[in-house]
Amino acid sequence: MEHVTEWRRGIGHRGEQLEDTKQEQCRGYARTAIRQNQENLKRGCGFTGPRWTSDFTGHYQWCLKVPEEFAESETRARKEALNTKCHVVQ
Repeated sequence: MEHVTEWRRGIGHRGEQLEDTKQEQCRGYARTAIRQNQENLKRGCGFTGPRWTSDFTGHYQWCLKVPEEFAESETRARKEALNTKCHVVQ
């Protein structure tokens, strides 16, 4: 019985660690999304929509609900848009 308890306890700790990791990843995702939107605004790119907001909570909550690959894809899409579809305002 003690082995089962230890096993369950281990899963609990690992689950908590995974949750903490996801939360930290999503905080980073949200900070990056906001920086990218600030660049959008600074350069006058005109990008709009949910991808292009400075709402930390919105980006963070969305990230928590999706697989990591989706968040990475969004970050890449914003980066690509800034690099290829928006010229620096001089």
